[in-house]
Amino acid sequence: MDGLEKALSHLSTEKTCKTHSIVDGTPRCNWCGAEIEPMVKLMFKGREKPFGAKRCSCPEAQAYWIESDRKLEADKAAREEYDRRMVIDQLFKQSLLPSRWRDRTFDAFEVTDENRQAYNSAKAYADNFSRETKDGLILSGKVGRGKTHLVAAVGMELLSRGHSVIFGTVTGLLSQIRNTYSGSSRETEQMALKRLTGCQLLIIDDLGKEKVIDPKTPSEISWVEQTVYEIINTRYDDNKPFLITTNMNIFDLPKKYPNNGDAILSRLLEVCRGVPMDGPDWRTRGMRK
Repeated sequence: MDGLEKALSHLSTEKTCKTHSIVDGTPRCNWCGAEIEPMVKLMFKGREKPFGAKRCSCPEAQAYWIESDRKLEADKAAREEYDRRMVIDQLFKQSLLPSRWRDRTFDAFEVTDENRQAYNSAKAYADNFSRETKDGLILSGKVGRGKTHLVAAVGMELLSRGHSVIFGTVTGLLSQIRNTYSGSSRETEQMALKRLTGCQLLIIDDLGKEKVIDPKTPSEISWVEQTVYEIINTRYDDNKPFLITTNMNIFDLPKKYPNNGDAILSRLLEVCRGVPMDGPDWRTRGMRK
């Protein structure tokens, strides 16, 4: 006897589930005893047999199914939330966002008259961000004005919504590539570059502080300059946005990057909107008399 025959052979007068029993070959409600239409009918040894049963409309059966459906939906929602949290946890691990900056949310940012415009621009950017977003922001201003706080807040918001974000200084980001040159690395240079060029948002903090010229070969294009250009150009070509903070005048980039600076600046100006940040230095405010 095969599996189907075994299953059908048990369709007798005993209770077959919580909601119905098979009585003389007919499904009947376990609460009111009414005949219920079977889900399907299958042929077994030359006779038609019911298999399964639709829902009875009696109050007791309906109450059972309402509670059953509620539990199923709750279980489904719990599984989906668990899966979502697992994805977000993985995105946070890949983001390179330092633990110090993970409490730098929009709610924790102190808004003043001087920085209100920058706050509104960053908040609107996060609120409206989607997988189709192509443009970015460049937050510029002196040290301690809250630029990193705002871009970290954007990153935290987007990560919590399941977007892939990578955060770092140029030096820190490029170290991800340098580390692949180690013989013990499991990652190739191309894999590291792909993470930086393929994430949905790349946040570059303190652009301009990195050392670009190699003093041993000052006349050659440095590895730093060439790699920064490759990352920015690839993201530009692929319509992948940036968030950038800098203390320098962005128009001085060609001085910082003498070989590719004009091309880097041109691409950033095309796809990023400038957001100046004014106000006091928050890091030293408490030290002043």
